Amino acid sequence: MATPPPPPEPVELVEPGPPGEPSNRWPWLALGLGLLIIGVAVVFFLLNRPRTVNVALDGAPSPAALAASPGPPATLVPPTLPASATLAPTATAAPTATRPAASPTPLPAPTPPPVVQAAPPAQATPPPPPAAVQPTQPAAPVPPPPTARPAQAAPPSPAPLVAQVSGAGGAGNTRADLDAAYGPSAGETPDHRIVFRKGNFEYHVSFVPDANGRAALIAALPTPQALTLDQATAEAHKLLPRDAQPPNPSPETSPQFVVERYTSLTLAQALPADVFSANKGLPGEFLVVYVRDPAQAARITRFIIGPGADPNALMTQGS
Repeated sequence: MATPPPPPEPVELVEPGPPGEPSNRWPWLALGLGLLIIGVAVVFFLLNRPRTVNVALDGAPSPAALAASPGPPATLVPPTLPASATLAPTATAAPTATRPAASPTPLPAPTPPPVVQAAPPAQATPPPPPAAVQPTQPAAPVPPPPTARPAQAAPPSPAPLVAQVSGAGGAGNTRADLDAAYGPSAGETPDHRIVFRKGNFEYHVSFVPDANGRAALIAALPTPQALTLDQATAEAHKLLPRDAQPPNPSPETSPQFVVERYTSLTLAQALPADVFSANKGLPGEFLVVYVRDPAQAARITRFIIGPGADPNALMTQGS
């Protein structure tokens, strides 16, 4: 007879041990913690990745920017350049594109980049305009050196007169007037003065520019005897120009002569200027010189009416 098998041994149930013993849950916990760390790193990377867009010199985004941006390329607005600026841009080195690292999770759609305007190229300095050619100006005429002004101003010299300057037979009158006043000429002195005689006087007259001109100097000689100063003054004043003005209030006296100084605008018009300057005078200046004779108690032996300002020269001419 066969021997029956022995009965199986009873299986003892193992109860969980105390809390401090190891279990099989730790690998799962480690795996979950690792996935959490990876997720935090990915989110941190996405939030801090660079979002710059590289632009080429021709105004279009670089290939690296196109690869990083799935959307359509950004529209570039060309800058407005000044009218005088040069349109050729200045060559610059293109920056290197940076590609972000690959991510195990899908990336969200990036924010469209802002419109980027290219910086205007440097303006070229235009060349300076050519210098204007100045026309050659003729040399200005050199004015003559100023002449010294006389101490005493003389009246202006207008056009020569046609009328008579003085009373009948007076200074500055024409030869025809003296012929009518004194009668025909009685002769001529050695120094070519025309001689007239009337009453108690003999007149020696110098005409300018010739014997048919105007009376420039009149020397009156009383005959048969000399005159007092008052008598000679009364006769001489009859022959003066009508506009004669004495510049000094009283005559100049000396033992040899008495001098009266006058000016006359009409006489300056009637006679040439050189007849005044010959006796150191200005146009219009003339003298009346009364010559005294000491042997006859200083009576007047003759009086002379003539142009200028030098009595001694006038006395010499009328002697």
